[in-house]
This record gives sequence, C-alpha cells and structure tokens, in this order.
Amino acid sequence: MKKHLIAAAVAAAVAAPAMAQNVEVYGVLDIGYADNKLTSKANSTAESTDNKINRFGGFAGLSGNRLGFRGTEDLGGGLKANFVLEASVATNLGFGAHRLANVGLAGKMGTVTVGRQVSFGKSVMDSYTAFGGGGNFITGSTVHAASGMTTSDQLTAESIFLDGIGAFSGRRGDALTYMSPRVSGIQVGAQFLRNSNDSSTLEGKSGDNSTALQINYVGGPLSVAFSRTDAKAKTQEVAGTRLFCASNTAGAGNVTTVAAGATTCGTGNTRLSGTAAVAESSTDITLNQFGAKYTIGNISLFLAHASNSDEVDGAGDDDIHSKATDVGITVGLGATTLLASIGNGRVDYDSGNGKADLDGYTLQAHYALSKRSTLYAIYGSSTFEMNNQGGGAEGKEKLTMMGMRHSF
Repeated sequence: MKKHLIAAAVAAAVAAPAMAQNVEVYGVLDIGYADNKLTSKANSTAESTDNKINRFGGFAGLSGNRLGFRGTEDLGGGLKANFVLEASVATNLGFGAHRLANVGLAGKMGTVTVGRQVSFGKSVMDSYTAFGGGGNFITGSTVHAASGMTTSDQLTAESIFLDGIGAFSGRRGDALTYMSPRVSGIQVGAQFLRNSNDSSTLEGKSGDNSTALQINYVGGPLSVAFSRTDAKAKTQEVAGTRLFCASNTAGAGNVTTVAAGATTCGTGNTRLSGTAAVAESSTDITLNQFGAKYTIGNISLFLAHASNSDEVDGAGDDDIHSKATDVGITVGLGATTLLASIGNGRVDYDSGNGKADLDGYTLQAHYALSKRSTLYAIYGSSTFEMNNQGGGAEGKEKLTMMGMRHSF
C-alpha cells in the first residue's frame, strides 16, 4: 500500500500542498556486512596489489539507498503534472548527491519529463539482468562493465577507457524524455541530452549532446526492449589563449612548451612570439543495448546485451569498442528467491591492437520477511584482463555480502 503522508517534520511545511498534489515520500535502506577483495596489477610483470574491505554499512547490496519525494497534480482534461526529487543516502556518511530531480507532464499522448533522470541505456541494462538495478549488483555483470558502469576501484584501466561510454549509460541531469502511451504492448520513447558551454575564455566550446531512442514490448510472459544512443562530446579551445614558452633550465634543451591559460610564462621561462594553435578534440559515442525476459510460472529467464563504441577524433585517436552479454535466471520458492547470472565480454582498442576480456558471475539468495523487508546473501566475481594495450593490466573483484533491505 502506497504511503501518501509525509513524515511529521515535513508535513508541517507541506501538508496542504501535499494533499492537493498527492505527494508521496519513499525510500530504501539496504545495510549489511560486506567482504570485498580487490586485486589488480599495472602490467603482466608487475606485482599484484590487494585491497580488502570488511565492514558493516557503507555497501548497498540489492539497491542504492535513497530518500525521495514524488507526486502528481491533476490539471484537468486528462493532463497531469508530476515531479520526482530523490537523493542518495550513504548509511555511513549521510545524504549524498541527487539521484533523480525532474518534472513533467503526462496525458493521453504520452509523458514528457525534464531534469535529472535515468538514461535509456541504464533502464534497459537494469531491467533485463536477473538481479535488477541498484547496489553492488554490478559486481559480476559484464554488460554494465562494458557500458562503463562499474563501481570496482581496482579496475582502473576499465574505468578510464570506458569512462566516455559510462557518461551516457547512467543517470543524467540534462535530459528531456518523451515516452508514448503503450499500444498493443508496444511503447516508444526519445531522450535528448544537452550540456554545452560556449565561452570566450580559454575553455572555448565544450560539452556533450546525445539523442537516444527506445522501443519496448510487454505482452504475457515476454518483455523485450532495445535502446540506441548516439552522442558527441566535444572540446575546442579559443585561439590565442595559450602562450608559447621556452624553458631556461640548464640541460632542458630549451624545449618549447605551452602554458595553459597563463598570461606570463612564469619564473625560469621565456615567452616566445605567437600563440598556440587551437586545441580541439571530439568523441562520437554509440550505445546499443538490448534486453529480454521470459517468465514461466515461478521461473524467469533474462538476457542482456550491450554493444558500444567510443570513437575519438583528436589527440591519441584511440577508438574503443565494447560488447558483452549476460544471461540469468530467477527461481521463486515461496518466500525465497534464488538468482544466478553469468556473462562475458570484450573491449577492443585501436591503439596497439589491444583488447581486454570481461568475465563475471553473480549468485544471490533473497528471503522476503514481508513485502517491504528482505534478507539476502550475495556472491559476485568480476575479472578484467588486458593484453597489448595496457601491457597486460588486470583487475579482479570478489564480493560476499549479507544484509537486509527495507523499502518504504
């Protein structure tokens, strides 16, 4: 049963509007004990480094902790206004950044939402893996890793190389989304991300823009979804804002360097005539993400696939292509649910003809104490191994966690 009453401290300030607008307060608290081991090495000949974390709290097992407010207002004529304001909660630190913050209008022709919201790519990946979205479910998921959505600190090379892709497969604060009504089980949507800056100072033009399309189908035991995102990230400095400088240090060979945004070359350097050429780089990013789910009685089968590219035009010109597939199953046995998922993937780098292999699996058991309270146990393993590019760098993570999740 949904709650439509605000906590007493909030009700005093918003009681009347809340009743008129049908405001709901909601949240998730997911706390447990985690044993997390991270192993990594910079190259094939380097010594491995280990980082072990054992603690209560600080890790979210099944879901990211949150506190949110959402509501609707009937505007008449079949039109409704809606809003969501949701903040993350770190149980060992307190409130964090906004997860969601958006407003919108919903009517017979569909729903339009603007503000911080879930990208199409994340919605597909989270909906069609056996363990769903949130928390440390990412450990063991290769489709999330291939989409740049990793929380594994030890996977340094992976995080760096896939960072550009990850910027478009999570939550975004600059989104405008349209979702159509569902007709014969089919729903389509479009999402536009706009975040650009045009400055007359050193920064010049920068930002990233993208357009995403999604189609999904829900009918009987089957549901499927596909999303495609085309994005461009670009930076271009203003001409004449970088100085040419030469080092006066003995033995430096008077090598010419460029001082970024400086008005002088500084102590020990000599300014040369002219200014630096305009620095410019752009990246074209494409994400294709597909998911399917089929339910037979108390058993659900899952398939998630991601195929992404990050093509750089500028310094380095190091294009990246990643793809991965996860398959999973959930089995309901009364109050107990068993979940399993396994996946593999690959990341290819143009520079040096390098590649990286992704492997992972997850095993989980959930026990429902009630509709809102669940006990759980998780084991997840992820591996990222490179050859050529990165000199054989690799990272491994193993996570064991037991805890309890309560939603309200």
